[in-house]
Amino acid sequence: MKSRRPSKKPCAALARVVGSGPAVGAMFLGPYQNRLTLVNVRGQLDARRIRHRIVKTDQELEQAGFTNSGRTRYQTTTNEFCDTLFVKAVALGERDKAPNAPREVTHEHVRDAAQAIASTHKDSPTRLQIWCQLGEYVFTAAAGLGAGQLQHAWGIALFGISVAVGVVLFVIRNTQRRQP
Repeated sequence: MKSRRPSKKPCAALARVVGSGPAVGAMFLGPYQNRLTLVNVRGQLDARRIRHRIVKTDQELEQAGFTNSGRTRYQTTTNEFCDTLFVKAVALGERDKAPNAPREVTHEHVRDAAQAIASTHKDSPTRLQIWCQLGEYVFTAAAGLGAGQLQHAWGIALFGISVAVGVVLFVIRNTQRRQP
């Protein structure tokens, strides 16, 4: 098999990772290393064997307006995403292979791996948001109880306080964001 030059865009070239041999792992490790050395027996990525990869050059990122910290964060995030995509695609290929047959990672495996990654990174609510929402429900019920008893002084007070606290909890819950 003729050796290919390493791709500068590993995620775009990932669909070509099929079979084995020195040229197959070129996009991740360079033209002379086998991609199978990246994955241990359980299909997990062996981080010690991965060399630093850059999807965009520093010059391209600088021209796009990235600061030094932005460039570093971009490169780290891109590399982590590519590593995760690689591991998940290989695991899906391993799952679908026939017994005693070599693993093949198809475009469907890569697509499914990308979808799996995208679905796991949705923002989940923080504990504070969950407690605020629970409090909203309780104070909404209390406001309803107070509204039913507006002829009494305690009903007016319960209604007013419950609505005010419920609105404050709503604002707190909707302004809180999970930190990355």
